[in-house]
Amino acid sequence: MKKLFFIFIFIYFFGSCSNSNELDTIVREFPIQETLDADIIEVPPVILSPANIFITGDKLLLFNPRQDTVFNMFKLPEVKHIKNLGIKGDGPNDFNNIDRRVFVPTDRGFKLFYQMQNTLKEVVIDRNELFVDNENSIRFAIDEIPVNGLLPLTDSLYTYWSGFNQDTEYTLLDISNNMSEPFSPYPDWGDSEPLDEDKMFTYVKNSVVNSDGSQFASFYGYFDRFRIYDNQGNILKDIQVDISSHENNVNNDKGKKIHYYAYPKSVNNYIYVFYQNEKESGENVTELQVWDWNGSPIATYSLNENLSLFTISEEYRKIYAVSTSEENNENKIFTYDLPFF
Repeated sequence: MKKLFFIFIFIYFFGSCSNSNELDTIVREFPIQETLDADIIEVPPVILSPANIFITGDKLLLFNPRQDTVFNMFKLPEVKHIKNLGIKGDGPNDFNNIDRRVFVPTDRGFKLFYQMQNTLKEVVIDRNELFVDNENSIRFAIDEIPVNGLLPLTDSLYTYWSGFNQDTEYTLLDISNNMSEPFSPYPDWGDSEPLDEDKMFTYVKNSVVNSDGSQFASFYGYFDRFRIYDNQGNILKDIQVDISSHENNVNNDKGKKIHYYAYPKSVNNYIYVFYQNEKESGENVTELQVWDWNGSPIATYSLNENLSLFTISEEYRKIYAVSTSEENNENKIFTYDLPFF
């Protein structure tokens, strides 16, 4: 209780500094800065550069479109490998051109998005087998293909990231009336934007929705920034993170910093997100940042491994993480106790 009281006091007085526009906030420090230690679980040699990791029920699944069977299934809480499944193909029960960002847990399994079909489908898990429910799929009546990702907000509201040569970052889609509306003009964040690069690459992002679908947050890949929107496309917060420990990050060949945010998750009114912090020394430090839905900093944790993807189990109060590098941490799953649950 004392720790939570301290956090609220810290956030109120020290955690951020706002300019005259209350939407814009600069965060210079987290009230809690600690280290988390992992328990490492060795698994059979089935993990090969996964593209995502998620949980539905008591199943942990890794999605890997490079494999012939695109899912690795594990049983929780013991993280026991069950099988590899999900055939890559174009049949009614196959998986091809799957959006790597969209895996929405359901009571029966999970929903995913077939990009080339513009279709959201539910996958039913029955006795450790996968069955695609084609009869109740949702096909979006739009001309463009959301190749950069689709974000379900509510049963009828969706947003997707813009493609090439667009002036706005997103399109809001209401399938109850087949209305779509672009929103949020691209920002102009100075020298980090190469002249020959399309804005969809410069401002690449990963997003997460809150529990009731009323808000979503987008964390940028090449900037220490994120934005929070309501489900009508209005910006509620524009957060810039200006922390001294991030100042010495190296740049890639296009002048972009190699730190980035990746695949945020939302649990219990908090946002959890990995931040990759690569230094000139070659050290690559993965941090777990915790925010609330007002854009206030809660905590940051240095992790003892170089990790790329994670998911969260509310039931077991655990974080499950993997690396996408074949050279580092191959065939290992890292578990952490979930802070601030």
